[in-house]
Amino acid sequence: MSTTEIENLLRRAPQPKPPGNLQQRLKAQALSGPRRVSQQRPSVASSPPGSWFARWWPALAPTVVSVACAAGLTVQRLEINRLRAEMAKHPKTAEVNSANALAGSEKSGGSSTSSASEQEELVRLKDLAATLSADVSRLEQLRAQNDKLRSQLASGSAGVFSAEEIEALQAAGDRAARIQCVNNLKQLGLAVRVWALDNANMTPSNFLSMSNEMGSFSILVCPSDTGRQPAKDASSFTPANCSYEYLAPSSPDSEPDRILFRCPIHGHVCMCDGSVQSGISKEHPDWIVQQDGKYFLRRIEPPAETNNAAPARPGQSH
Repeated sequence: MSTTEIENLLRRAPQPKPPGNLQQRLKAQALSGPRRVSQQRPSVASSPPGSWFARWWPALAPTVVSVACAAGLTVQRLEINRLRAEMAKHPKTAEVNSANALAGSEKSGGSSTSSASEQEELVRLKDLAATLSADVSRLEQLRAQNDKLRSQLASGSAGVFSAEEIEALQAAGDRAARIQCVNNLKQLGLAVRVWALDNANMTPSNFLSMSNEMGSFSILVCPSDTGRQPAKDASSFTPANCSYEYLAPSSPDSEPDRILFRCPIHGHVCMCDGSVQSGISKEHPDWIVQQDGKYFLRRIEPPAETNNAAPARPGQSH
């Protein structure tokens, strides 16, 4: 069936007409029926106190919370901007404060013991570095004086010194060389300790691994080793540019009595804790003990002297 046929059927459908008095009958029924009294809503004035808050608090609560959050964020943003301005004016003070805050947060954490020990170790290493710097300055002055005296001795002015003075000058030069050698070993021990702090408390495998911590390759040459020259940089470094023996590579630094470096010329030894013992391998070679391929320093104290003399009798003098 097409659309046209459906429209024709609808047009031919019967169309009943309403009775003529339908409108009057409906009006009469409406007027004769009982009236319903509409319930008026209570006015705002007649509502009990607090009823407006009970109606409006679901809508007002999120607004109040949002305003409070916005105010808090604004205050925080202003404080952050103020701190940034202060940090820009005083960068060093800001770094110190941030370091102190970081140290305090680490100490208050679960690993407070380990953090405190690391901070103490860093402070000790800084003090040791300052001491070594002072020693370097003093030794540089001694070296300059020794070089000046050597140049005078090498020139024709050597006749102005007596044999005793020349011997004293040589002794002073040897002493300065021994002191410089001890200073080199201390700097090497410090470089190993700094490298180990960043590498799970393990010593470096070779000298090149800690080239950044050493600072200069000149500390690898003993001042009395005239047959060696310090390397200029890491690319030109070879074993021929080092006077010291590295006895504890790639090992944990938890054994303070283990020998780390040794000078074959003066006999100085540097321990894993960074300390240096002067002339041990020359004066007390029996104190160096080898166990499982490791070298340890075990001091052997001389036996105490015993008094075998018989006790004096009363009235008898010695």
